[in-house]
Amino acid sequence: MKEKKEKILVVDDDSNILTLLQFHLEKTGYLVKLAKDGKQALSIMKKDKIDLVISDMMMPAMDGLELCKRVKSEPLWKSCPVIMLTARTQPSDREKGKEAGVDKYIAKPFQVKELLNSVKNNLKLYSNKKQ
Repeated sequence: MKEKKEKILVVDDDSNILTLLQFHLEKTGYLVKLAKDGKQALSIMKKDKIDLVISDMMMPAMDGLELCKRVKSEPLWKSCPVIMLTARTQPSDREKGKEAGVDKYIAKPFQVKELLNSVKNNLKLYSNKKQ
């Protein structure tokens, strides 16, 4: 039986970040969906089962904090891990992320290996919560 690949939704208004993350996540074996802002991300999540979200904080239309709040308030998605990948690194920004329900906070510039480890660890926690 073929193993199911987890679906990762990457949300960022910077196309270079989207391309970079898509490359590394797909190389690692994940299926990747891309969105340019929180509104587009929610639209994708309504149509497709997403296992984990990696989101920038500052984006047009809907920022990453609002996206996270909406994901965590929706019964179908609330256990879906959200990794915030952002240049906003002040303690107050991290606190806002925590209040919104962010599962992991990673500062830009980031190390790909650290991000991939966080994805793996959060997916493992997520699958344990579902059982």
